[in-house]
Amino acid sequence: MCGIVIEHRDGQVVSIKPDRDDVLSRGHICPKAVALKDLHEDPDRLRRPMRRASSGWGETSWESAFEEIERRIGEVRVRHGNDSVALYVGNPTVHNLGAMLAVGDFIRAVRTKNLYSATSVDQLPHMVASCMMFGTSSDARARRRQDAAVRLHRWEPGRLRRIPHERARLRAARRGPACARRPVHRG
Repeated sequence: MCGIVIEHRDGQVVSIKPDRDDVLSRGHICPKAVALKDLHEDPDRLRRPMRRASSGWGETSWESAFEEIERRIGEVRVRHGNDSVALYVGNPTVHNLGAMLAVGDFIRAVRTKNLYSATSVDQLPHMVASCMMFGTSSDARARRRQDAAVRLHRWEPGRLRRIPHERARLRAARRGPACARRPVHRG
C-alpha cells in the first residue's frame, strides 16, 4: 500500500491523503488507501472473533478464539506433520514495525515449509514473464533499458494498477537511457 496520512477524531476517519514524504510512493495514493475509510466504518465489518455453533454464528472472546486456534492447529500438526500447516504473510506486515519484527519468529515457531506471501501469490508470475521477455525480473530495470513500450491494460473491477508519477518517468526515459544497454541472454 502507498504511504498515507490519516487524520482522525474521536475514532472517526476525517481524511486520508497521500504522504508526500513517503520514499516509496512519493505522494501517490492508490484506490486501496482511499477505500480504507469505507472499510473502517463498514457496519458489516467484523470487530470481534466469530465462532460457528449448531445454532449459527456468534461472537466469542479473543482469548477463547486463540485457544481454539492453538488447539486445532496443534491437532492437525500432530496428525499430519508440521507441513500440513501453511502460512500467508500479507502486505500490511511490511508497514508495521511490530509485525515485521515478530513474523520471523512466528514462522520459525510453526516450522512449516509452506510459506506464501503477496509476492508468491500475486507478483511472481509478473517477475517470471519479465525475466523471459527482458532478461531480468525487475520491471523497473527492464523499462529503463527499452527503446519502446506498448502498454496493454485490462480493467478489473475493484482493482487499479498505476505507476506513481508515470508521465514524468516516461518523459525522463525519452531523454535517454538511464543505464547502459546490456545484451539479453536467454538460456
